Amino acid sequence: MCIRDRARTDEDSAPHRIYLPERPFRIGQFLADIEAVYRRLGWAGVVVSEGLQGGNGLSGDPELRDDFGHAMPGDLAGRLAQLVSQKLAGGGVRCRSERPGVCGRASMVHVSPVDQRDAEQVGRAAVDLVVNGKTGVMETLQPVDQGGTGVIQLAEVANNERTMPDGMIDSSGSNVTGQFLEYARPLIGPPLADYVSVNNLCT
Repeated sequence: MCIRDRARTDEDSAPHRIYLPERPFRIGQFLADIEAVYRRLGWAGVVVSEGLQGGNGLSGDPELRDDFGHAMPGDLAGRLAQLVSQKLAGGGVRCRSERPGVCGRASMVHVSPVDQRDAEQVGRAAVDLVVNGKTGVMETLQPVDQGGTGVIQLAEVANNERTMPDGMIDSSGSNVTGQFLEYARPLIGPPLADYVSVNNLCT
């Protein structure tokens, strides 16, 4: 499907594919997806989630476990980038992986006003809990349209895995639906700025 929103304006805009752990990950299909986009555009950008299921052990290092016994993610994006470089176009495609950087995530220039408001609310509420001697609980956020915070027992959320609802994942398993966009847009806040095209500047 072609998702028209402020960050991805048409089917040729990145990310071209989004791979989520809620769907089985198949390396052969992944490589075919990337090759199809690469042949059409001459480049491709994808998003992969740590914890992908399947894919010949790509979901993480089975020897590394967190306190709950979950496999710790390995350098999934790096391994996939290496695989793309080796397999596509006879090894003639250069591919690299990137992780969201600390500077980008911490930049006040790019902060979502919704995130900024929520962070302050949760921080204030958490301090109130500590001051009042309440332990074994955590602050929660109410839906965006309601605002405010709540409290929940840690026992109710510890090791309680949340997954992406099926209605937010498209039929290909490598993209999101309009339902996801409806959920995400209020969290982002005002529309994102349009990217400036160098081609448009030169015409």
